[in-house]
Amino acid sequence: MANYMGRVSKLSFVVPNITKNGWRTLSTTPASWQKKTVADKTGKNIVLVDGVRTPFLTSGSDYSRLMPHELARHSLVSLLRKTGVDKEIIDYIVYGTVIQEVKTSNIGREAALSAGFSTKTPAHTVTMACISSNQAMTTGIGLIATGTYDVVVAGGVEFMSDVPIRHSRKMR
Repeated sequence: MANYMGRVSKLSFVVPNITKNGWRTLSTTPASWQKKTVADKTGKNIVLVDGVRTPFLTSGSDYSRLMPHELARHSLVSLLRKTGVDKEIIDYIVYGTVIQEVKTSNIGREAALSAGFSTKTPAHTVTMACISSNQAMTTGIGLIATGTYDVVVAGGVEFMSDVPIRHSRKMR
């Protein structure tokens, strides 16, 4: 089994499909993505606008001096650069991670702050084994569907170079 780090998957803007109401779109999204929508209670579609990811690398290699929130920060900054979306319109940020390390208790919040987001932009981290980034996306969709927020960034980060390795009491 290969031990990979730097897996930032499914980092994406999830926003209401505002083109039907005569508003502008936030990004040029491939037509095939536009068809995969979820309607909220008002009948508006919620769409995935765009995404980025960092390269897979083996544990202990090029990213070994980074912390998970720093890796996530790179993906946040890259997503903003790629889409041209102003960070001021982002209402919420949610990240998923499988292995939470003690130095960064809220990767989503730390990544947002280090990427230059306002302290008023809420962010949280989901930890749910292998489905964490998917749960982050589901949370973003839920926040939009309920009308709580309009623009959410959802993503996931894993960083295997600095995970806490647990041993039995006997080994300790």
